[in-house]
Amino acid sequence: MKHNNEYFKYVANSCNLLIFGDNDLIDFNDTFKYFNKHIYQEIVKYNLENLSATINNFDIDVIIITTKQDRDIIFKILTNIKQSRDIHIILFSEDNELYFNEDLLNICDSIFTSNISKDNLEYKIYNSINDRVASLHIDSEIGLDESSVKRNRYRDAFDTEVMFISEDLRDISTAINNGDISQEVFDRLEKNISKVSFIINGHLMSSKTIKNLISKLDSYFKEFDLENIDISSIEGFTHLSYMIQDIAVFLDKYFISRQMDDIYVIEDSLSNSFEYVKSVFEGTDDSDADDSEMEFF
Repeated sequence: MKHNNEYFKYVANSCNLLIFGDNDLIDFNDTFKYFNKHIYQEIVKYNLENLSATINNFDIDVIIITTKQDRDIIFKILTNIKQSRDIHIILFSEDNELYFNEDLLNICDSIFTSNISKDNLEYKIYNSINDRVASLHIDSEIGLDESSVKRNRYRDAFDTEVMFISEDLRDISTAINNGDISQEVFDRLEKNISKVSFIINGHLMSSKTIKNLISKLDSYFKEFDLENIDISSIEGFTHLSYMIQDIAVFLDKYFISRQMDDIYVIEDSLSNSFEYVKSVFEGTDDSDADDSEMEFF
């Protein structure tokens, strides 16, 4: 499934990007164009000496370091900046070798190499900058009372957090559908289902059935042991991929667009999907198992 970059554009549009170093990363301009502003500075003496001023004057939110030079100096500058304001640090390695010193690695948010795809780069960037969401719509809050401002900020942060979870679930669904059934993928799945459970259980919903289903899913994946699963159960993994995708779409529709018309359809679909996946993985599947997919989307 093609990576959906709508959430990346939503967050990047409120950020300013500085590319600093030996490489202007022009091959990735299709990604950088979504930023409110993006500039490139070559690492020469003047630019290095004025790096702190550049970051502050241009209100830089994200800096991508592309140089092997002066790593200790860059580390000190960025460390000082981080003490007074938020800045997200991403490292680029042109030759696919991690040449950065340990101090710089410890304060960075992400690393990528020249072989990364556009989709994966966007995924890395928006995961690096997701703590910015609390101030995404600050301009629209002018003139509101304090309680309204707090509610709006909470709503913005909540919506974007749901979008991040939804996109991560889509990525996991794609990975499983493409044959990646590694422990790392299932660890990510368990963490995200727990987040979904936390959100749903803290939200006033009209359906106790949905809450119970997600809670069961949360418990199931917390105890899920990949080593005890027959990996030849292709149908189980395929249907699991569909179910994860459906949960992502449900999050979008119920919490973001709020276009959910028939919650009973969700109840039946998720319940049938979950029971089918369990029956296949536990070896109790029979011809009467209901393997219907969610068709309401």
